[in-house]
Amino acid sequence: MAGLSPRVPLIARFAPGLLLLCSMGVAGCGERRPDPFPGGDDRSQLTVQGEIFTGYGYASRARGGGDDETANAFFVDRAELGAGYFASSGLGAELRLEAVRTAAAGSYIGVAGNSLVMRVRRARGFYTGQLGPVGLDIELGLTRDPWLEALLPRFHLRASGDLLAEQFGLFDANELGAVVGLRFLDDMITLAIGASNGEGRAETELNEGKNFTARLTLEMPLAEIDGAPLAVGLHGVARLGSEGPEPDPARNDRLGGALTVDHPDYGLGLMYLRAMGIEGRGDEDGEALEVWADARLVAEWLGVALRWSTFDRRPEGGSVVGRQRLTAGLFGDLDILLPGLSRTRLYLLYDDEQLDPGASTVPGVEEQTTGIRLVLEVAGSRRF
Repeated sequence: MAGLSPRVPLIARFAPGLLLLCSMGVAGCGERRPDPFPGGDDRSQLTVQGEIFTGYGYASRARGGGDDETANAFFVDRAELGAGYFASSGLGAELRLEAVRTAAAGSYIGVAGNSLVMRVRRARGFYTGQLGPVGLDIELGLTRDPWLEALLPRFHLRASGDLLAEQFGLFDANELGAVVGLRFLDDMITLAIGASNGEGRAETELNEGKNFTARLTLEMPLAEIDGAPLAVGLHGVARLGSEGPEPDPARNDRLGGALTVDHPDYGLGLMYLRAMGIEGRGDEDGEALEVWADARLVAEWLGVALRWSTFDRRPEGGSVVGRQRLTAGLFGDLDILLPGLSRTRLYLLYDDEQLDPGASTVPGVEEQTTGIRLVLEVAGSRRF
């Protein structure tokens, strides 16, 4: 594995199912898509949820000059465990933990080598209720990002890797701040406005400015297929923000939109983002485009998945540096074999990522990484 960063997402994963299931002892019944809030009826509820992505596979990286590097490894990509309480009054709280590797990007040196440690993913208090015909949602604490909160429940392929919107400092899934949401026309139209520090989960506030994010969603059910609605959504986002210390914090602005098609058996998404300021560099702009699709072909047993993305960075005064990635494969939903889990899915995926000169860890050297991965995704939830 020498020379391959542990943070490269294309090293494949697969792990023994029995060990995995033992770690998911809290699993119970649940929905395929997560609830916007833990709870949702007129009873007080305690919800426990867990999710793990693990696997095995083979990856090969080709560098300029014909030098190749290969690796095969078992992998724990991500694991989450959380609990939320929802009272009949509409008030509630949620604490969710996630496992992460401690080494920085491009490094093997972290805590106790490069240990897998737990950190807080979300820690929030919230209220959800009605003001006449308008629904009202309020979050305080380590809250969900309004943009990713709209896309992630409609993105069925999380085991294949993070959304492009989460990478390269474009958005952080959770931030210290507050979010206010309004729902109209039986939740077909939602508006969310958030204010946060702008430094993500890994840093405290470093400047006086705050990030302000506005997201508007219009989603309508168009048809009923196999007893479930197929909904089409249009989403738009704008963010004005800053990142980094005084006296000269970097701009951290975003503008984008997305189209989603959502059904328990089918998923489709198209997302475009324009970034003004990337990874603390205010003089660098970027454009991100991602397409994803999945469909079950044979009941619960067989489906196909496809993702394609491109991300172009434009340093001030420099040339465009691009990354392109293609992921395609098959999956099978194994819930019928493991009753009591809300989702158990096995993927067989092919990855191909290409980096333009200047985009890699060795500036000026073209890289291409390909791999075959077996990924096992298991999710469970239980309400009390």
